[in-house]
Amino acid sequence: MSLEFNYFSGDIPREIKGIRNLQHLILRNSNLSGAISSSIGNLTNLTGLDLSYNYLSGNIPPEIGNLGNSTYIWFSNNQLSGSIPKEIGKMRSIGYLGFDMNNLSGPLPASLGNLTNLVGIYLFRNSFSRHIPPEIGNLGNLSSLPSIENQLSGSIPRDFGKVRQQQFMYLDTNNLSGAHPASLGNLTMLRELTLHMNKLSRSLPLGMNNFTSLTDLELSYNNFVGQLPQQICGVGLLEYFTITDNHFTGPIPKSLKNCSNLIRVRFRGNQLTGNLMESFGIYPHLIHIDLSGNKFHGELSPKWPQCHNLTYLNISNNRVSGSISHELGEATRLQALDLSSNHLSGKIPKELLNLKSLIKLILNGNELYVVIPSGIEKLTDLEQLHLAANNLIGPIPKEVGDCLNLWQLNLENNKLEGSVPFEVATLNSLQLLNLSSSLLTGEIPPQLGQMKRLEILNLSHNSLSGSIPSM
Repeated sequence: MSLEFNYFSGDIPREIKGIRNLQHLILRNSNLSGAISSSIGNLTNLTGLDLSYNYLSGNIPPEIGNLGNSTYIWFSNNQLSGSIPKEIGKMRSIGYLGFDMNNLSGPLPASLGNLTNLVGIYLFRNSFSRHIPPEIGNLGNLSSLPSIENQLSGSIPRDFGKVRQQQFMYLDTNNLSGAHPASLGNLTMLRELTLHMNKLSRSLPLGMNNFTSLTDLELSYNNFVGQLPQQICGVGLLEYFTITDNHFTGPIPKSLKNCSNLIRVRFRGNQLTGNLMESFGIYPHLIHIDLSGNKFHGELSPKWPQCHNLTYLNISNNRVSGSISHELGEATRLQALDLSSNHLSGKIPKELLNLKSLIKLILNGNELYVVIPSGIEKLTDLEQLHLAANNLIGPIPKEVGDCLNLWQLNLENNKLEGSVPFEVATLNSLQLLNLSSSLLTGEIPPQLGQMKRLEILNLSHNSLSGSIPSM
């Protein structure tokens, strides 16, 4: 019986619960509310039950365990509370269980380990707590375990290594701690592994080199240490690789250089080393790469523009030296370029002004010199321009007033000369204007007082005259 996508209101109709021979009951997205009655357990011939996307509340009745013939049960996206009853372990035919997006809490019952036909169990966005029961290791057919955004604690059970069919393991945004168990190296069919935003620690096991089917690996915001597995991209299938804010050290795995399927890479906030020119290859599908806050050295590769889909490139807070390659001007899809806090020298190449999709250009904290290149007005989408703490000389180009989307302009701590161009006052979206610590002279433009959105104005440590405009 399928009654999904209707506009019922109130409880599940009592009459339905009296149809003892009912095999399928689908009431998905039907505006139902109230509690699930214990009489649901009378429908012992049910092979499928879908009550998802309603407003059902209260506890899941333990009588649900009477539905031993059911192959799927969906309670997703309701307002159910309490814990999963241990009687769930009597449903030996069940293939799919959906408890996601409710208000469920308490520990996961060990009886889940009895459901040896289970292929997928969906637990995300609840408040489940305590440890993950090791009995999950009995679920030899399980391929998907999404348990994100709960309060699960303790370590990842080494018994997980027995679930050889598992392809999708999502345990992120919990309170898991301890080491990544070596037994997970047995999961050679694993395609997606997300463990970010936990308290996991120690080094990654060598068995991760066996993850030859992996397309998504997300380990960010943990306390992992040591080196990355050298063959983590041995077959070249990896698309998403994020390890932000851990304590990884050593070089980039050599297998990554030829990992041509990469789409997003986030290595920010580790202690990775190596020559930037030699460590990375050409990635035709790459959209986003963040290497900031590491210890990479060497020069910028002129090959970045050959990543034709690249929109975000952040190599800030490293030890990169040499000049900014003019080839970067060919990366025409770039929207954000951050090379700040390195040892770059030379001039800002005029070719960067060809990046007409650029929204963010951050080059502060280097050793760049000569003038700000003319033609800045070509960057009509630019919102943030940070060139602070360099050795830039010459005037501030008046054409900066044509970058009408700017909301941050930071040129502090340079050797800029001349006056503050009054054209800056036409930037109606500007919230931050910092021109401090340069060699600017002349009168402060009174038009600056008309900038209604300006929140921070710093003109200190110059040789300017006139009154400070009231904001």
